[in-house]
This record gives sequence, C-alpha cells and structure tokens, in this order.
Amino acid sequence: MKSIALIHTVKTVANSFDQTLKDYVGEPVKVHNLWDDFLANNPNEIGEFTIENRCRLYNDIKSAEMTGADMIVVTCSTLTPVVNMIRPFIKVPLIAIDDAMGRKAVTYGDRILVLATAGSTEVPMREKLNAEAEKLGKKIQIDFRANAEAFKAMKAVEMDKHDALLLEMAKEISGYDCVVLAQASMAHLDKKIEEICKIPVLSSPGLCLEQVKETLKSIEKEILKMTNEKKQELDALCLKFRRTLIEILHEKQTGHPGGSLSVCEILTNLYFNDANISPENINDRSRDKIILCKGHAAPMLYIELAHKGFFPVEELHTLRDINSRLQGHPCSKETPGVEASTGPLGAGYPLALGVALADMHDDIDAYTYAVLGDGEINEGVVWETAMNASKFKADKLITILDWNGVQLDGTTEQIMPMGDIELKWKAFGYNTIVCDGHDVAALSAAIETAKSVKGVPSIILAKTVKGKGVSFMEGKNTWHGAPVKDADYEQAMKELGGAQ
Repeated sequence: MKSIALIHTVKTVANSFDQTLKDYVGEPVKVHNLWDDFLANNPNEIGEFTIENRCRLYNDIKSAEMTGADMIVVTCSTLTPVVNMIRPFIKVPLIAIDDAMGRKAVTYGDRILVLATAGSTEVPMREKLNAEAEKLGKKIQIDFRANAEAFKAMKAVEMDKHDALLLEMAKEISGYDCVVLAQASMAHLDKKIEEICKIPVLSSPGLCLEQVKETLKSIEKEILKMTNEKKQELDALCLKFRRTLIEILHEKQTGHPGGSLSVCEILTNLYFNDANISPENINDRSRDKIILCKGHAAPMLYIELAHKGFFPVEELHTLRDINSRLQGHPCSKETPGVEASTGPLGAGYPLALGVALADMHDDIDAYTYAVLGDGEINEGVVWETAMNASKFKADKLITILDWNGVQLDGTTEQIMPMGDIELKWKAFGYNTIVCDGHDVAALSAAIETAKSVKGVPSIILAKTVKGKGVSFMEGKNTWHGAPVKDADYEQAMKELGGAQ
C-alpha cells in the first residue's frame, strides 16, 4: 500500500483533504498529515518567507520522506516557491498543491486574475504562473486581489463569513480569461464564483488530486519494473539452485526433479525478492507466509530455505535420510522455515486460506502465498477453498499456480481436463493474472499487480515447463519422481553449466 504525506498550514484543509484524496484515488493508500500553521502565519505577519522558515519546511518534508512516504504533497500555495527549491533534495515525488493549476491556467489566455485571502500568496502565484507561461513561450498579465477579512474569517473557522466576502468580490470580476483561486480553502466556491463572473475558475485541490493519481500510477509502474541487476541476480540463483537440485537428487537417488525444476523461479522470486520472510522474522506474525501446497517439490523448497539461511546448506545432503529434518514432503514441525506440512494434494490450500483469514481478522498486514500444482487442482478441496476465499474477500491470499501442464501419470489434459483454467478461476471470483512462470521480472510484476487488487483473492497463472532447464526432462511426466542416474546427471549438468 502506498503512503502519502500531506503537509498543511490550514486546519480546515488538513481536516478534509486526506479523505477527499482517498476517495478520489480509488485505491487504498496510507495518508499521514502534518499541520504546521506557523509556515503560513509567519510570512503573513512579517511579509517575507525567512531562511528559518525555509529550513522549517525542509525539515517537515525531509521527516516525511524519512518515515517512508512514497509521495509528499504540500497543500499551501504560499510555500510553493520554497517547495521548488527543496524538490531537488528529495528522492520521492514532491508536489505543490498549485502545480497542476498553474500549468492549466496559462492555457486559457493572456489575462489571469488571482483571487486570494492571504496576501502572502501573491509573489508565489505570480512566480508560478509566469514560469508556466514561459514554458509555453507566452506572456501573460496577472492581476492579484486579496481579501484579508476573508482570511481572518477562515482562520477563525467562520466559513459562512469567509464565503460571503469572496462571493461579493466575485461580482466585481470581469475582463479576464480565467480566475485562479490562490488558497485551497477557497476551492468549494469555484463553481459559485464561476456562475457569478461567467469566467473559468480554477482551484488547486481537484487538479492536485489528478496529479497525485497520475503520480501514483507512475510510482506503480516503476515498482513493477525490475532492474536488470536484480533480474540477473535472481536468474543466477535459479541456475545455481537447479544445479544443486540435480546434484542432491543424483546423490540420494530419490526425490521429484520435474516439479521441483518447474517451480524454481516462483520460489526464488518469493524468497529472494517479493515476500517479507527471513530467519530473523520467522516468529513475527507480521511476516509474509509461503505455503508450498504441491509438497512433492520439497527438494527445491529446501534449497531455497537453506540459501536463505534457515539451516546450513550442507544439510541438503541429508534429504530423505532417516532422522533427517528434510523429509520427502515438507514438515513444519521438523524443518526450519517450513510454514505448513503438505503431503496430500489439496490439503495445503485451505490451510493457506486459514492463515490469511487469521491475519485479516487480527489486522495483520501480511500476505500469504500459496503455491499450487496444476495436477493438484483436480482436488475438490481446492475449489471449496476458492469459494471461501472469494466469499471472505481474502485479498491478502495470493495463489500462484505452477501451470506446467503435466502431472504424475500424464498431461493434465489426459488425466482430468479442466477446460479454460483462467475462466474457471474467474468464475470463482478470483482476480486472475497470467504470466511466464520462468521470467522473474514477469512474476514480480504479477505479484505487485495482485497486491494492488483489493476485495478479492488473486491467482497468478504462471506458465511453466515441467523439468525446466534439463532438455530430456522437459514436459515429461516420467520425470515426476524418477531417480537421476549417472548418465542423466552428466547430461543435465552439462546443460546447466555445472560440468564439462
């Protein structure tokens, strides 16, 4: 969820702007308000914005950035020139409330009237409008009219008096291409003033909200982009984990290579990029949870957990040994980092939903990731769980289907045709996302998209290849649970770059 910090100088704006913003954006956002009336009162009293006040505003903005805001909005137009000065020193988008209004005003014509209550906004508004006009190669005439009594009424929260004074002023306005309302506290009068003077009237809050919404979209796009460096890092891990899998399964002459290889990118993305889970927070309920419902892919799960630091990598060589913590299927009572014991197909999914609902009930902001196999969705309990997830609006449950089209005894189409998988999940009320399950960037983007959808559960249909990375295993049900013989090992390691 994105976080927006709002910095106000006027109490009436602070009381209303955040809810208006939430309603307009149309998606859940965290809003933090800081009310600092000194920033506007002092310039009005002494007639200038001092260096001390500039430092004060900088500290307000910087503190908002340091506490994790994805965007900062300053709702007082008096502060705009200083906001422009501070903007280069802030890493997150910093928006002044009249930025969008200034850009739009200069498109109407050459004569602009700035109607204000605070005289301190004259210089900032003139600078803003002239700067925007210059960008368009235009010259404009700006007139400024302020009503100090209306300002006093607003500070005293006498809004009826404030409004009456401004509407009376509107009767004297004529001959302009547009009227700009300098204070956000005047915005509720824009239509009334326009009706009186018959001139387009612009107010900052509505246009600012449009800018905020567009900026949120831009932030989302940036989030969805995985850097080349990160992609290369995850791809390198996947190759390493595939080599390790072949080595361990060859050594132990047991295990499930096909489904472990197909789920590699899914698990690597979760443990090393998208999910908030680590040995350090494993006992913290606010962590994310990863439940491998297709428990036969345990060898790849163990490799991920070992390299994440849940237990020594050397312990991987004990796979399926007597008294080993690494059983053939995951066991939460034995293996550090394993969230749920999953053996019988389908059994892990209702458990994952239960975990997600428990977190929702206790207002814990965490995601539960359930990784299903496509043979597993033959089980009726999967669809019972899906109905319940939809009923209870489990939007913190993100399901990822390892959609490789092959199960134990043949293709999924041969064993149990499921028809249009995407439409089937949609019919159960899920938000469905289809992606390449071997593209770490695509997987990460799909996960972020799933997180942005509220009120319904999401499923990522990750198109994968059973036995991915080893040519003679790819797409073959015979490699569901076959041992890796010596000749198989040599060929597989050559293809994975682990042997010559």
